[in-house]
Amino acid sequence: MHRSLRPLAVAVAALLVFVPSTLAGGPSTHQHGEVVDIGSPAAQLRVDLDRLLAEHAFLTIEQMRSGLADSPDFAAAAAAVEGNSADVTAAIASIYGPGAADPFGDIWRSHIGYLVDYSIGLRDGSETTQQAALSGLATYRTRLHEFLGDANPGIDLSGIAEALDMHTAQLLEFIEAEHAGDHEGAYELERAAYPHMFEMGDALARVIANKFPDRFTGVDVAYSGANTLRVTLDMLLGEHAFLAAEAMRSGLIGAPDFDAAKGAIRGNAADLQAVVRAAYGGEAARAFRDLWDGHVAAYLAYIEASRANNATARTQAIGQVNTYAEQLADFLAAANPFLDAEALASLFQEHAAHLAGQVEAYAASDFDATYTLVRTAYSHMFMAGEALAVGIASQMPELFPADAPAPDTATMSDHHGSPGITVILLALLVPALALGIAMLVRTSSAARGSRLQR
Repeated sequence: MHRSLRPLAVAVAALLVFVPSTLAGGPSTHQHGEVVDIGSPAAQLRVDLDRLLAEHAFLTIEQMRSGLADSPDFAAAAAAVEGNSADVTAAIASIYGPGAADPFGDIWRSHIGYLVDYSIGLRDGSETTQQAALSGLATYRTRLHEFLGDANPGIDLSGIAEALDMHTAQLLEFIEAEHAGDHEGAYELERAAYPHMFEMGDALARVIANKFPDRFTGVDVAYSGANTLRVTLDMLLGEHAFLAAEAMRSGLIGAPDFDAAKGAIRGNAADLQAVVRAAYGGEAARAFRDLWDGHVAAYLAYIEASRANNATARTQAIGQVNTYAEQLADFLAAANPFLDAEALASLFQEHAAHLAGQVEAYAASDFDATYTLVRTAYSHMFMAGEALAVGIASQMPELFPADAPAPDTATMSDHHGSPGITVILLALLVPALALGIAMLVRTSSAARGSRLQR
């Protein structure tokens, strides 16, 4: 299997509009400065598109993996994907009008069906099913390109269309790796497909904001250094929620991809550690990583206890998770007076409850509840990302300004022949880069869209 590698510098949208007052104190709370305001309608647009498109990638991967294995949670995974599809369709309809809902929804759902069909074709060894799915994806591509062109006349959307093609190719390559037993490669592709959807949402949101400037004001705020920090944290924390949920379920049933799932969590932890290092230095980053690894280890201890049906050990493991949540909150609040330790601890402990709950539901074969909790856990982490980014940007406004002008992300770049979207990280964080404050991402595996034409 050919796999091209390219760096994905993932720095994208601004997400939620309002700063949770319980997590980041107001100006009267801190005498040394004011809490930054990162909210605007354009920022809300970006949160809707980035969050939903990235969730689509993860949930579709879940459904494809379940279909390949003929797992009992397949129907529930499909229902979760449909829930996300309904949300994506509603977002498009809110922008382009209710008349866009049915045409877009039909097109969007069709590509998910073809991806799942391809997975089942691999499972059954049916070349006919696989080729029919690839043919259907080619038709989907044409229909979606036409829809986007009709909805945005006069705008060059070739880059966004190519990015959508790349997304589909990534998921095909993912399921082929999974089918071949290359679980490490499959998780590598999963981790590439997820941030790629943030890139795509970023570019699409910019196009929409430019098309409807009266509705989506505050583009400069949405693409500021503070919001770049925000989306980096949102992206990584949301990824942690999904990867942890997958690994915990995998460990519970002793699935063959468990070690690869744990490796993916370590990769995500390293990325989070890099963000802490960028803001607070190496010593703080090492302390953070120790605490973060401790809380992950406690999750895995909970899984071992669940497999052994050891209620006492399970209770002890949850207690360890909650203790690490408090220690992480204390660590972050000690580094940043704009953060409230008690509120952060509550937020982290609620996250732990989501992950433990989805495992308990899975063990009880309540798969609908499992995926409901997974979706809740993912969305919940965006609250943590917002709170942390607002706190850091308020503490370091010269490095992470909230009002930097946005670059033209509607312009696409080509990475050695692989279609991609011009990323905004370097443009937004030039002052920070000069001081070694780079919000960076890993080198990722990217599939080529040409596979769809075979």
